[in-house]
Amino acid sequence: TDWQKALRRTADSGCYDLSVSGGNSKLSYYVSGAANLMEGVLLNNDFNKYNLKANIKAKPVNWLEIKAFTGACRSDANRVSDGILFNSLMASPFLSVGDDVSQDETIVARPEFGRLRASNPYLELTQGDFKDETSAIDANLDLSFNLSGDLSLSLRGNTLGYKNNISGTTIKTGAGAYLNYRRDFSEHSLNAVAGAEAEKIEHNSDIFWKRNLLSAFVSAEYSFLHKYMLGVSLRTDGSSVLGYKSKWNFFPAVGLSWDFASEGFMSDLRNV
Repeated sequence: TDWQKALRRTADSGCYDLSVSGGNSKLSYYVSGAANLMEGVLLNNDFNKYNLKANIKAKPVNWLEIKAFTGACRSDANRVSDGILFNSLMASPFLSVGDDVSQDETIVARPEFGRLRASNPYLELTQGDFKDETSAIDANLDLSFNLSGDLSLSLRGNTLGYKNNISGTTIKTGAGAYLNYRRDFSEHSLNAVAGAEAEKIEHNSDIFWKRNLLSAFVSAEYSFLHKYMLGVSLRTDGSSVLGYKSKWNFFPAVGLSWDFASEGFMSDLRNV
């Protein structure tokens, strides 16, 4: 048997996609799907991937904007072991593709590699289980409220799920709320944000673990003439992976900046 010929084939591949979009001033959408189908030159060595995406943006009233994004992915792969290629070089040419030598002590064709148990690489390749299956989904929702000309509120949520037949399942969920105030008056401007975020991650395979994170922060930036800036932020974070007495930490910060490129003495230095 010519094992190199018996284990190989003429491989085909294809890529297919379809998308639809449309909308108006109140609602717009974009939906797409794609499939990538690929065969390997080795038998039973394939990779197929499927994607689906959907984006929706809606503004039912002047003070509310809704954005939603969802993406799903599925991949099916047969990842052949490199050891089968090695076995094909060692296999005896006097064997046929249907010979089962799993219990035989037949010597391999290359004695310089020592006394090794014979194998049938064709049966290993066509009857082996090399499946690597992965599914993932990513969903996001964003609600923006215009409370006044200077004040806005954003609410965000997201879920990310991942499942693999080998490494297990991971699910990540998160949520956040952000209150933003922005005001320009005369030569001054102020931008302030207060927010809170929560995140949870769970993993389940041979072992199970989970992690929780909770954060709250407030930050403000004051600007004079859009050249001299002062920034202040206060943030606290709590994590379930930290010790009992140190689950929460506080992180204050202060910053000063100067946009000297806007100064008059820099007007002749165009390259700086």
